[in-house]
Amino acid sequence: MDVNKKILEYLKKERISQSELADKTGITQQNLNRLLNAENIKVSQMLEITKALELPSTYFIDGKVQAKNDEIEWRNKRIEELEEMLRDKNLIINERRRYEDQRLFDAVLSLLDLEFKNVKANTKKEILEQFRKSIGDLAWIVETPINFITDEKMRNIIVKEIQERIIKIENKKSK
Repeated sequence: MDVNKKILEYLKKERISQSELADKTGITQQNLNRLLNAENIKVSQMLEITKALELPSTYFIDGKVQAKNDEIEWRNKRIEELEEMLRDKNLIINERRRYEDQRLFDAVLSLLDLEFKNVKANTKKEILEQFRKSIGDLAWIVETPINFITDEKMRNIIVKEIQERIIKIENKKSK
């Protein structure tokens, strides 16, 4: 492909008008148009154009440069695809975390109803609100999917946490 055609193709691809290029190079628009439509272009004119476009001086004549640009373009597209996949994966992870947070909250609610029947409704409400606010801090409890109510170790951890919170709330109210 002729250098002239490559320049025209580049301008079209980058959406740069000949008028803009003429302003950047200092070549009149009429002369630039004639130059780009001629059979040959002088090296000095091509260098003016590559300089104005901030491209390597061999950009329009070196096939390796174009191949490198194509490779860079392909890699950029691949990076975009991978970033999209990562965003999707993060959405899935966040959805899973919300699910696990809800399971933990539901376990606290169930344990409050089963184990702490004598605790006042306002205290239970405050404990649930505290758990809802700090559920992310308690996520360490949920390392693997489990049944909170039947797994004795998990149950005891949550019960202990509830007991500590009841004591704090009652101490705060008695002051």
